[in-house]
Amino acid sequence: MLVDNSFRNNTTFPEWYKIKHGVCKSSVLGPFFFLLYINDLPNVIDDLSKPVPFADDMSIIIRNPSPSEFKEDINNIIDNLYDWFKVNSLSLI
Repeated sequence: MLVDNSFRNNTTFPEWYKIKHGVCKSSVLGPFFFLLYINDLPNVIDDLSKPVPFADDMSIIIRNPSPSEFKEDINNIIDNLYDWFKVNSLSLI
């Protein structure tokens, strides 16, 4: 697939560039592929929490009456998420 860069910054670039990876931004398949990509993300989170995915966002509900255990649960979940992001070549910023 070749893409013309003339749309970028209202300037014209005469060159065409090959797209090697990805889905067009306005493609109908974009959201579907995104959901496939993050399908296993909720499985990474422990049974101590409940993931609530919505569109391209996710909330994590954690309940624990003990403050020290609550903090430990949060740290474990964040570590698991960090590992998942790293394995899937993503970054948390």
